Amino acid sequence: MPQRSRIAQARVTGLDNAADRLRNRVNSAELVRVRRGCYIDASAWLRSPPWERHLIAAVAAGLSRETEIFCRETALALYGVPLLQTPDAVHLRTGNNGRTGRRPAAAITGAASRSALARAWHGTFGERPSGEAWLRRFNGVDTKRIQYPLPLRAEVRKGLNPLAEAEYQRALQRLAPPLLEHFNPGEVRLHAEPLELCVVDTACQADPAAAVVILDAVLAGRFTGRRVQRSAFDPWLACLPSARARARWDSALAFADPLAESPGESLSRVRIAQLGFRKPILQHSITASGGRHYRTDFCWPEARIVGEFDGHMKYTRAKALQDAEPAEVVVWEKTRERRIEQQGYRVVRWDWADLRSPETLRRLLDDYGVPRAA
Repeated sequence: MPQRSRIAQARVTGLDNAADRLRNRVNSAELVRVRRGCYIDASAWLRSPPWERHLIAAVAAGLSRETEIFCRETALALYGVPLLQTPDAVHLRTGNNGRTGRRPAAAITGAASRSALARAWHGTFGERPSGEAWLRRFNGVDTKRIQYPLPLRAEVRKGLNPLAEAEYQRALQRLAPPLLEHFNPGEVRLHAEPLELCVVDTACQADPAAAVVILDAVLAGRFTGRRVQRSAFDPWLACLPSARARARWDSALAFADPLAESPGESLSRVRIAQLGFRKPILQHSITASGGRHYRTDFCWPEARIVGEFDGHMKYTRAKALQDAEPAEVVVWEKTRERRIEQQGYRVVRWDWADLRSPETLRRLLDDYGVPRAA
């Protein structure tokens, strides 16, 4: 298990020399300044994938200003809800119209020279950087401040109205950010809007596929630890800003299915529908010889076709295999596929690249004879 970095705060001690030491370490590219007064090891920042850097920036924002309220995609990420794409900014509420909108991240590398940054890269990855693309890894994460939903405001350009504020404040949650591969958030607790409001407020303005990924996971309780009933969203539907937003919400909720077990399966469902194929049965069980049951991602029983999404985190279907070596899991999967085929099914597989190229997926499903919707 790698050692996880934690955020250092200059203002916690109140000592000027502590702030000076941290500033000097930024200028030598040992640390990066994620937010004002909040620093993290440069190597941890460089090693962290985009979705983790987004969460690190969120934690830093909450440490910099303890009254911050997280909303939309950032709040969902703090709850542990999977997102189709990493947010390009930390989403925060504001009641001041003059503060709404995107604020670019300040430089996180201080006065560090290019050569200092190159040394940090080499120390992290064991290789010297080339070209210019590597420098983007030293970019910070923007902040986006968003007004409260219109029905909760006192006026169009003002914050919460007194009647709505008490209920809103009671519904706020104090969240412990998730433990990440290269970052330990410590004991910090961040203010976030209730999960149901975050889902409603995000899904109504998101791409339909992104909305379905969120709803599938939340209805299943797959990452949050608790299943949310569809009726739990009702108290927050008044926050939808328009009839068009309500229509987008209704469409996404109607399509959502908690049986989808991963973001890749959720996106697969959307693509299958968009391409005009018949709706598959999810998690359909096929009984093989000897009485063993094999659960499939997608199945069209009448056509004797099984569909399988192969993501980077595939092969976690059976708990018994969680500690197996990758080669053992591959053998198990091949055996599983062979036994399904012995029951007269054809198995078609696709991956993220196919989902990002709908035309490729269409040809693949057509080639295997997946039936079209009536």
